[in-house]
Amino acid sequence: MFTFSALNVFKSLSKTIAQQYGRQLSEARERLSLNAGFSCYHDLQNVGLRYPDDARLLRVAFGVERFADVFFLTDIREELAEQVTQRALLDCLAPKASGIRFHMDNLFVESRYDAEKGILIARGEAELTRIEQFRYAQQFQWFSATLDFEVKFREQRWRLVSSSISMRLEANEEEGFIEDSIDDFPPTEFWD
Repeated sequence: MFTFSALNVFKSLSKTIAQQYGRQLSEARERLSLNAGFSCYHDLQNVGLRYPDDARLLRVAFGVERFADVFFLTDIREELAEQVTQRALLDCLAPKASGIRFHMDNLFVESRYDAEKGILIARGEAELTRIEQFRYAQQFQWFSATLDFEVKFREQRWRLVSSSISMRLEANEEEGFIEDSIDDFPPTEFWD
C-alpha cells in the first residue's frame, strides 16, 4: 500500500490524535471511523482497500470528498490565481507595466492522484483577463490559459507546488485590445 493512500493517511492521522490526547491508538481509530460515518475501524479498512476514493474516507483523511474539490479550497485557489497572475505579467504577451493586472476566471481542472508521492497532478484551463488601467478608461484583452501544476498533501494540508506550474497563454481576440467606455470624468470637464 502506498504511503499517501487515503487509508495510510487515516492511520497516520489517528496515530497523531492518539498521541496528542493520550489515547490508545485503537480507540482513536474507532472514534475517527465512527465520526467519518463508518460502522467501525474494520469497516473503514475494508472500504479503504476496495474503494480508495470513498467520499467518507477522503473527507476524514484529506479534508475533501473528491480530489477535484482540492482546487476549490480557498488557499489553493488564491495561491494558484496569484502564481498565474505573476507568470502572466512576466509573459511576452503582457509586458510588465504598473497599470496592468490580470484576473483569472472559470478554472476547470482534471487531475490524477499519485498515492505513492501524495501529489495531485493537475491539468487545467482558465480564462485570463488582462486589464490595463488609464486615467479615464480601461482596456481589456482576453486569454485562454492552459495550466499544468501539482498540489501535494503534507502535514495534514494541501499545498500548491509553485515550482511545478507551467502555463501557456493564447489570445482570444485577434483585434487586440477592446477599449472600455470612458468613465470617471470630473463632472465639470465637459458639462459646464
